[in-house]
Amino acid sequence: MRQVTDLARYPGVHVKLSGFYALTSPGHDFPHHAVWPYVEQLVEAFSCNRLLWASDFSPCLDWVTFPQTIDIVNRMPFLSEGDVAKITGGNLLAIVD
Repeated sequence: MRQVTDLARYPGVHVKLSGFYALTSPGHDFPHHAVWPYVEQLVEAFSCNRLLWASDFSPCLDWVTFPQTIDIVNRMPFLSEGDVAKITGGNLLAIVD
């Protein structure tokens, strides 16, 4: 993780959050609690303002439902409702605006 979190010093770097199923065993282990500590590290390093959710469509469908790919961010207790709104679309809209 250090190689990724070291990039936080560059303000233009954002991190895409996707493919949680690929980082847990078994891949259908929704809501993928094993990945949450990594997301917490990314929040600490980049803040929620530089994280972007992505579905990893269509490979995700081999492991979880499409709604589960979205819902995982909502289940992380260390993210506020505002954080989730940023990660699931607000940050991307700010970049492309």
